Amino acid sequence: MYILLVDDDSINNFVNKELLSQVYPDANIKAFENPMFALSFLLESTDVEPDLILLDLNMPFLTGWQFLDKLKENGLNYRVVILTSSINPMDKQKAEDYPLIDGFLIKPIEMEKLVEIREEIRKNNEQTKA
Repeated sequence: MYILLVDDDSINNFVNKELLSQVYPDANIKAFENPMFALSFLLESTDVEPDLILLDLNMPFLTGWQFLDKLKENGLNYRVVILTSSINPMDKQKAEDYPLIDGFLIKPIEMEKLVEIREEIRKNNEQTKA
């Protein structure tokens, strides 16, 4: 399993990476503080297809929404879960309507939510194989 964290806050990335490694002990977890670097990584890496991207919305250089638009423009369809401190109801509604987004979580992330996401990924993988 391959997981990307895209959040401009290094402390959030550190904590979230630790939590993710407990729920996904065998996962390769890569964190980016600059969304432009994360986007370049995805566009240039032919051998990397993340199973999950945890994406912040409010970042410099490129917002989470702009990041998602760039993924869509380039035909990249990954499982994306928004992980944000935004409590703006418009962000939540936009996330529900956005085709690439599979979830909307408010920071700090809870271990139970990560377990739920893991189970959803397993179910989707089993359905894809069937």
